[in-house]
Order: sequence, then C-alpha cells, then structure tokens
Amino acid sequence: MAKRTCSVPGCGEIHYGRGWCRLHYHRWWHHGSTDKPVRKQPPAPPCNIEGCEKPSADQGLCSAHWHQEKAQQPVPGKRRSSGGRPKVESGVPAGAKSCSSEGCGKKSIAKGLCGWHYQIARDARQPACSVEGCEAPERAKSLCANHYAYMRRHGVPSPQFTCEGCKEVFPGRVSTRHCIACKPALTFYAHERKARLALNNASMAEADFEESAAYRVIIKSDPCVYCGAASVAIDHVTPVAEGGSDRWENLAPVCKPCNSRKRSRSVLVVMLGRMAAP
Repeated sequence: MAKRTCSVPGCGEIHYGRGWCRLHYHRWWHHGSTDKPVRKQPPAPPCNIEGCEKPSADQGLCSAHWHQEKAQQPVPGKRRSSGGRPKVESGVPAGAKSCSSEGCGKKSIAKGLCGWHYQIARDARQPACSVEGCEAPERAKSLCANHYAYMRRHGVPSPQFTCEGCKEVFPGRVSTRHCIACKPALTFYAHERKARLALNNASMAEADFEESAAYRVIIKSDPCVYCGAASVAIDHVTPVAEGGSDRWENLAPVCKPCNSRKRSRSVLVVMLGRMAAP
C-alpha cells in the first residue's frame, strides 16, 4: 500500500494531518495558511554619519562606521546619538578615571589602578608561599594557590619523598630521589648508568661488541620501532636498569618522543599503558 503524501503542490513529504505533511500542517495551525509566513521588519534608521545613507547596525552607525569607531579611528562628521554614552579616544568613558600606571589607558578599578595592575600590586604586597623554594604569593593558609589546592586534595602541600642519601622525608617532584642537601651533581646519574651498563655487558665478548657496533650502523636510518617516525637514537629494548645490555638483539631505533615516554620502563609496560589509556 502506497503511503499518503502531502497535498501541497510540489511537496512529496509523508502525510501528517488534514492532507498535509508535518511542516505545512504546523504552518496552517500557527498562521492560518500553508504558505510560508513573511515576517515584515521595520526598516532600520540611516547611519548617524552625515552623508552616509546605509542602514544603522549598532549604536546608530552602519557596519563600516561601527567597526571604524571600534578600532578607535576618527570618524569625520559624526553626529552625537541620543542613545549610548559618549566615549573618548583612550577607550575610557567620559568622567571615569584611567589607570595611573604609565602607558595604561584602561579604566581604574581600585586604588587608581586597572584590574591587571591592581592584581600585580596586590601580589607584590603578599608574603611568599611557606613551602621551601616556592616564591609565588600567598593565597590561603600561608600557601600559594597551587600548594593550597594540592593540600586540599592530598592533605600535604606538596608530594613527599624519602631522600636516598639522608633518609629524611622532603617535598619534591615524582622523579626526585635526593633532597637539596644530598642532591648529587648532574653527571652522577650518567656515571651511575654507565657503570650499570658496563656490569650488564660483562658477559659480552669482543665479537659481540663488533656485531653490536655493525648493527647500530645498519639500523641508524630505520624508522622508530614504536611509532614509525624518523628515529634519532638507539634504544635498549630491555632497559639498562633492568639488566639490558648492548647485545644487537636488545637494540632498536627510536624517535625522541618515544624515547622520552619509555624512559627506563620495559616495552611490555609501555604497551600495556597505551592499551589502558582511553
């Protein structure tokens, strides 16, 4: 059985009511006719600029003159409109004080300063955060905004770690291993890794080192084994921290982002982390 369609000429939509489709039925219900209603709008008054006959768009000005005034460009022959407040060239309303900072023409909010300069002056008067090494201004309970938010979430103002040297608890970042007093030189970790790698390579013969060096030259121009991008380094598939050596089967080309994300983790841990990520 063929579906009934709208009776309006040229309309093939499915019938809804009274022989019309949903669109024409609602037109008849609201406007009394199936024809498209015509909304008549009163004509806009002309632009306030002398000699311009374009219809006004905003504040008594046409679109071109409104954008010209917004850019703070002089508009010749402008007639003052009855609506709206008069403006000055600096952008500050007439009668309002401007910011006292040199070169700032914004409106004064408090103590003769605009909102931006007032916040800078307020931060300069505030004492510094009580957390060691933090110079941000205090916001609440002798803490800056970041440390106060961390304390509300975790109960302490910053992450706490145990120093590997003096065994004292100190605040720091996730990768921090020593406090400021026991922090070694920057070359300490490089020497530590070099000594660990030498220990892992103790079982390698001279032929193994030659084979590894030749393999490095072969895979130097290969793409990254993890993402396929251009490689910039040679990575140990089994990290040196977990006993990885310089044998050729443990070497793979890697790009800089993948090398930074992998760090000293195994490939299995990295892949499982990617699978678990949403």
